[in-house]
Amino acid sequence: MSETIFCRKSTRTLTAILLVALFGLAGSAGAAQNVTVSWDHPSANDAVLAYRLYQDDRLLCETLDPAARAITCPAELAGMSVFTVAAVYNDGAEVVPPVNAQPVAHNLAVTMDEDGTANFFLVASDQENDPLTYAIVAGPASGVLVLTDPRTGAYRYSPAPDFAGTDTFTYLANDGTVDSAPASVTITVNPVNDSPAADAGADLSVAEGRNVVLDAAGSTDKDDGIVSYSWAQVSGPTAVLSDSSAVQSIVEAPDVGEDGAVLVYELTVTDQGGLEARDTVSINVTWVNEAPVADAGTDLSVAEGQKVVLNATGSTDNDDGIGSYSWAQVSGPTAALSDSGAVQPTLITPDVGTGGAVLTYELTVTDQGGLQALDTVAVNVLWVNEAPVADAGADQSVPAGATVVLDGSGSSGTDDGIASVLWVQTAGPQITLSDPAAMQPSFIAPVDPAAALSLAFELMVQDFGGLQQKDSCLVEVLPKRNNVTISWSAPASGEPVVSFRVTHNGVMLCETFDPAAREITCPVTLADGPNEFDVTPVYATATETAPAEALPAEETAVSSEPVAVLFASLSTAAGSVFDSPAVVSEPVAVASDIVLSVVGEVGVANNSPVADAGPDQIVKEGETVMLDASNSYDLDDDSLIFAWTQLAGPSVNLSEPSALQPTFAAVDIGMHSATLVFQLKVTDARGLEATDLSTVNVVWVNEPPLAAAGADLNVFEGEMVVLDASGSTDSDDGIAAYSWTQIGGPETPLSDYTAMQPVFSAPAGGDDGVSMTYEVTVTDFDGLFTRDTVIVNSSWVNEAPVAHAGVDRKVSAGEIVTLDGSLTHDADDGISLVRWSQKTGVPVTLSDPTVLMPVFKAPAQITEPMTLAFELAVTDHSGLQHTDSCLVEVSPLQ
Repeated sequence: MSETIFCRKSTRTLTAILLVALFGLAGSAGAAQNVTVSWDHPSANDAVLAYRLYQDDRLLCETLDPAARAITCPAELAGMSVFTVAAVYNDGAEVVPPVNAQPVAHNLAVTMDEDGTANFFLVASDQENDPLTYAIVAGPASGVLVLTDPRTGAYRYSPAPDFAGTDTFTYLANDGTVDSAPASVTITVNPVNDSPAADAGADLSVAEGRNVVLDAAGSTDKDDGIVSYSWAQVSGPTAVLSDSSAVQSIVEAPDVGEDGAVLVYELTVTDQGGLEARDTVSINVTWVNEAPVADAGTDLSVAEGQKVVLNATGSTDNDDGIGSYSWAQVSGPTAALSDSGAVQPTLITPDVGTGGAVLTYELTVTDQGGLQALDTVAVNVLWVNEAPVADAGADQSVPAGATVVLDGSGSSGTDDGIASVLWVQTAGPQITLSDPAAMQPSFIAPVDPAAALSLAFELMVQDFGGLQQKDSCLVEVLPKRNNVTISWSAPASGEPVVSFRVTHNGVMLCETFDPAAREITCPVTLADGPNEFDVTPVYATATETAPAEALPAEETAVSSEPVAVLFASLSTAAGSVFDSPAVVSEPVAVASDIVLSVVGEVGVANNSPVADAGPDQIVKEGETVMLDASNSYDLDDDSLIFAWTQLAGPSVNLSEPSALQPTFAAVDIGMHSATLVFQLKVTDARGLEATDLSTVNVVWVNEPPLAAAGADLNVFEGEMVVLDASGSTDSDDGIAAYSWTQIGGPETPLSDYTAMQPVFSAPAGGDDGVSMTYEVTVTDFDGLFTRDTVIVNSSWVNEAPVAHAGVDRKVSAGEIVTLDGSLTHDADDGISLVRWSQKTGVPVTLSDPTVLMPVFKAPAQITEPMTLAFELAVTDHSGLQHTDSCLVEVSPLQ
């Protein structure tokens, strides 16, 4: 039997011993058995006389030994009995303590979250408030339970990994004497969203410029599924992803140096509940020497005979640098280069015909690794029509009424010849030319001019190219002249005389170098009004002397000349002014007709200046032109005043019309030529003037078009590509034609080789891709053209594999079945991984799920038809995947 000792104290006694729950004692019901009960010493101080043992309410036996602590009595046992020990004190009182009640363990329910550990307490009660202890009767089925403190009922529960639901265990409480009835604890484990597992794939190594597939397909979430993927670069040279939110995102490895570079991308995977997980993948990018880019410069248009600089400075190499340059002429009239290995060699354009010529030079650029690139440049050499040379002949002096011949025979056309000439009178009394369009026209000089007069003529010569040049000449017509004889006395100074000079109205008339001469006869045209003659001695020294005295005329002698005046006697007085007829036909006293003034010594008489407007010029429209009067001069070294005036042609603005060398901008004249005529007037300090003309022929220069083939393109194989020359321009006569030519790469036909924007489909180029080079030639309406090139890089695009799980099949129970994925294929980089998986039906075992044709045995013991579903997933070497499925219907054996 088992014993539970219960001690209870009262104000009087009392120690009572309660024996309860006598279950399962040996013997049959109703049979007497000895029962031994023990107890503690009573707590009361009164003397104990005896101890009595009761079974339920019946006295069994007693002991009179107050020191006894146990008693054995026969008792009939059936079911449950309660034994009570009562102490009998010396005052005769018998104290019986209350019966010890069984503790009660309570059924409990607790809640916790999945994959956690929780601490709880067992709960029981006892009427006597006895200290309780706890024990586990049956543990939980889906977790681990640890009773951490049996005295307090503290326990710890950990559900099995990923378990969610209800788990139960039972326990009991003991009050030191008796156990409680078992109670249960129900634990509800709430499901908790598990974080996904991010898998950014294995680290990769790739050459620069190649496409890499970042693959998050290995990421998983075991409960609510993955809702989003996010890729972000965290280190290395920037390389943009094709789609940062895709499971498989493509990135093109950037250009790197010789040491390569490492790109690190972080994958963030988010599940339906918003939980995230991260993983990183490293891409080791290795350097690949890239070919240089050759740039021979823009096409040029220059005139024949000009110096041209070819320019390769625009050539580049992204990695190891340019090692050498090499120029070679590939077409056109030979024009040697100064240095074919220079970055900027020079050449002199050759003489060409009227149609011009095109010189083409090819530039080869080689990098340090030996890779090369080519480019060409076209030099359009323009024929320059040189203006003709107009020569109007020398100036002439002719007598009145003479026949005069103008002479332009010295004119010439330097290249295309003279097409026409035209004489125009620009000054003087109007006369009539025999033929203004003749090279040597003639005319009759005025018969009886009152005084000398000048006739100015301009000759314009035009060549077959429309260029013109002008020249002018003067014809001085002299009137009939009288002879006048002037006499004088010897100079008073007595100094040696070099010569005597005679002036008429301030103009040098004649001079004698006979120091002994005392008279001189000179031809003169008498003016209406006063006619004043001065005689001035010129001495050998520069000292000033008194003037010679003039001899007044006393008589006039008639001679065969119209006027012969002889001064025969001396006079100290100067004569007086009078009017005189131009011709004297009979003896008449004309002493008062002439005024002889004796004046002081003077220098050389004033001479007219000489105007020189510079040579005629041929210039291009838009150029800055300088007129040049620097060859003008004055015989007397007088200071000169210049005045430029435009006489003909489209109006221009001179920078300073009074300058020695004014400038102006040649006007734009469209597709024609124009002739500008300028007159230079030169005036000396004493008012004498001279003029000259300058002709400026402005020629139109056809500017070549500017070809623009568009920016280089990077495309994927199979993509439709548009070549674009719409950026080409021509500043004057417009673009007449486009012509495209492929000069590099695999031949790829264009939709229209003469279109501004032809189209083609980018070809496949394998893993390394392929590059095509196209050249566009743009031609204007005058036949000038330029070229430009564009490079189209076509990159390889990995195509996903094609999974083929075979046709659906019907088989019998127990039959050996072969799944057939043999038609699975990959068009480019091949299949690297095969995986079969069963999706529905009774599970079967595949012989090898990683081969294309695994084998299994159909279920044998079936009574109804069933369908097994299988999925084939294939992955290529770049990580792209594809799946296909098939059904196998299994029929039971008949």
